[in-house]
Amino acid sequence: MNTEPSHMLAVISRPLVLAVSLALFAPVAALAQSADPYTEKLQAGDAKSASGNHDGAVADYDAAVADAQTPTQRALALGKKAMVLAQKQDYASAREAADSALSTNAPIEPVAEVTALQALAKCQLHEKNYAGALESMTRAVGLSGVDWAKPELAMIRGDAERGTGKFDAAVASYRSILDMPGVSNEFKGVAWLNIGLTEQYSLKNGANAREAYAKAGELNPGLKAETETHVAKIQ
Repeated sequence: MNTEPSHMLAVISRPLVLAVSLALFAPVAALAQSADPYTEKLQAGDAKSASGNHDGAVADYDAAVADAQTPTQRALALGKKAMVLAQKQDYASAREAADSALSTNAPIEPVAEVTALQALAKCQLHEKNYAGALESMTRAVGLSGVDWAKPELAMIRGDAERGTGKFDAAVASYRSILDMPGVSNEFKGVAWLNIGLTEQYSLKNGANAREAYAKAGELNPGLKAETETHVAKIQ
């Protein structure tokens, strides 16, 4: 059971917003041809989300849902919509979209399922349903062909483990991101920041926290101001 103040869990989850969500760029080539209206709307939603136009992205994903020809297409568009809504912190709408994506009785491809599960887990973290988020991430990691999503799956899993008081496991999940291929320095910096936060506030290990913060700022200079704030609090 988590024994920390809830605001500390909010602090550790916040940096996820700084990184572009990998799920928004889930592979779509196998789902439709490039000239297909569904794919065009899906890609338009991705572009708008990346530029910060979340409302426009949601509208495009809704249009993609309407044009979907298969359960997988529908679930993927709904999952992407849920991810954007979670970024907007509209967790009620995000949860509704994620649940809808996962509620189909027909089988869906892993690309759609993992996207919806990521969004669902982010909603569960917001709800402080850490056990539920862990369950969602365990299900997601077990899917085939989702290596592209594993860095963010590990990040979310670490947040969920910290919420349940599994602090060493959380550090291990964050550290696993550092050895994954193709992970940007920005995202690795967020992983190091979360390691530092866990070491400082949960495991009470100031030396390890200081080292982690230094690496976070080195890899992701945008985090330096935040890391300096935490370093100043180390006893």
